[in-house]
Amino acid sequence: MSSKPEWEHAGEFERKYLDVLIGKTVQSVFLTDDKQGLKFECDDGTYTFILDNSCCSNGWIEHVSGVEDLKGSTINDIRYIQMEHVIPSLQDVDQIYGVKFTHTSSEYKFRTETFLEFRNSSNGYYGSSIYIWKNPPNDVVWREIENNF
Repeated sequence: MSSKPEWEHAGEFERKYLDVLIGKTVQSVFLTDDKQGLKFECDDGTYTFILDNSCCSNGWIEHVSGVEDLKGSTINDIRYIQMEHVIPSLQDVDQIYGVKFTHTSSEYKFRTETFLEFRNSSNGYYGSSIYIWKNPPNDVVWREIENNF
């Protein structure tokens, strides 16, 4: 039996990127305790995402900045950024992936940015992606992200 959680190999994710958030107004953002899941509560519902780690790799959400500005704002654009490799933490190679959210504050009508960084540690041949998590288990523990981390 695989050591992966049952939901990870049960076809529970839909291969869509964070782009589904464009045009949505974000009320709050949550992260799972294991830093693998991300949830956005928006004006029209909840959008939940999970890191999809390829074989023989580990992925996690490392950093979020500007989350205070994201709350109450409408997302206008999302850009995916391939970043530099860093000193390996778990395996031979660590890769950093970035996602930049550009959004407009509903209160002040100015544009600002929020940055999400996720990492993958592997032997150098594998990576991580982030996808919609259609049916997260009920026992997942979420904590609200209120400040940069």
